[in-house]
Amino acid sequence: MKTENDGSPGKRILLVEDESSLRQTLKAAIARQDRIVVEANNGAEAFGLFATRHFDLVVTDCVMPFVNGDELAVRLRRLAPWLPILMITGVVSRRGPKNPVNAILQKPFDYGMLEREIIKLLSIPSNEAELKPQN
Repeated sequence: MKTENDGSPGKRILLVEDESSLRQTLKAAIARQDRIVVEANNGAEAFGLFATRHFDLVVTDCVMPFVNGDELAVRLRRLAPWLPILMITGVVSRRGPKNPVNAILQKPFDYGMLEREIIKLLSIPSNEAELKPQN
């Protein structure tokens, strides 16, 4: 697994999840040889990290304190319309005009599904990710 400060190139993924144990499990599942995973506890923290760093993908929970996943997706989309966003949620229907994510994984899901979505979203050319749902 690459670390954020090792200086090597790789896909940078912002993982936003308020539940610590799930965040660690997701980080382990997402981390691959060419991926750098940066963690945030909630949407407010994620937005702060996004302001100072480049990311190739955001994987976010929906229900979180301070700034939830819906609001985070809207804010990120305004700043980076090309950025792929994957939402993980237990809420049945999250897609709509107020939630401009590229893909949604419904809880519970298996890590094979998570990996397939990440591969698909990381392969989207940046000019095609803008507001185009991939599901």
